[in-house]
Amino acid sequence: VYYPALESPRLFPEDRAALERAYIHHWGPIYVAGRRLAASEDSVPVRFELPVAGPYTLEAGAPVRIDGSPVQPGRWIHLERGPHWLAGPPSTGPVTLRWGEALYRPAHPPPSLPFFLGF
Repeated sequence: VYYPALESPRLFPEDRAALERAYIHHWGPIYVAGRRLAASEDSVPVRFELPVAGPYTLEAGAPVRIDGSPVQPGRWIHLERGPHWLAGPPSTGPVTLRWGEALYRPAHPPPSLPFFLGF
């Protein structure tokens, strides 16, 4: 889990870019490892990299194939760090791989107060 300080001038541009490539917004100030992708227009597999290994839940409008294995929306697949391939019909729409096994997201908005105090 990553708590973004992307507005901080203390981050080097390379560090900011690395964090933005590795993490996606989850809820409120919480970011988790993940990727947002799109299936190719001609169903040709799309190559992508993951810097964090673990279980990833598929969020998509239709089933896709990841590294040749079929994955249904809402299901998770364990992916290692490194390169992978995504294939699916263009009708799949946006594809999100979110770290975790169907990670919980509260339905209510996040509190306006800081989450972490006392550091």
